[in-house]
Amino acid sequence: MNGYAVDEESLDDELAVAVTTDTPPQITSNVSETSMTTTVTDEYGNYIDEEGNITPATTSVFTQTETTATTATTETTTTTATVTNHDALSEEQEKALAELAEKEHGVFGEFERARASILNKIPEDASRMTLAEAKELVNSSDSFKEIYDKLSASQPYPDFIGGSGVTKIEYWLDETGNDKILLIREQGDIIHKQVSSSGSKNVYDVLLK
Repeated sequence: MNGYAVDEESLDDELAVAVTTDTPPQITSNVSETSMTTTVTDEYGNYIDEEGNITPATTSVFTQTETTATTATTETTTTTATVTNHDALSEEQEKALAELAEKEHGVFGEFERARASILNKIPEDASRMTLAEAKELVNSSDSFKEIYDKLSASQPYPDFIGGSGVTKIEYWLDETGNDKILLIREQGDIIHKQVSSSGSKNVYDVLLK
């Protein structure tokens, strides 16, 4: 009888080894079952059929099929905008703010001092800068930025800030805005501008250019 030696270590190396590892959250793995059938007949590991033919022992290993399905995670971010709580305002304040907004419509700017007064950020009768104080402030400073910083410190809410093409900042010397200090930020100009009620005596005095 012819015999075939079977190397048991080689046989073991051919066997498929299935290893199961923990998968991260939200990853689903579907792995098919793995089956293994080994047929060994005689003491030498040979198979003898009905006709007496010797067939070397065979090891049949079914291929493992692994299918991994990945589920994508979608993160949604919600941004909440903060708005003014008008419930805390009186009817008088709401009316005044509505009238101010109507006045601002189309002028490309805001009346910051008036709004601050309505919201009680400054007293209604808060003092205003005088022309003499404005000229002294300009004369004691070396640059437009220094003047603007000093004005912002003494008058944190300009009467008007806005404009189209250039930024105009107005500090009124009266309650109507007919007499005011005008700053043009991009040009670095500071001007004293006064318009008389009749229009016959207007002032346009450049304090810094």
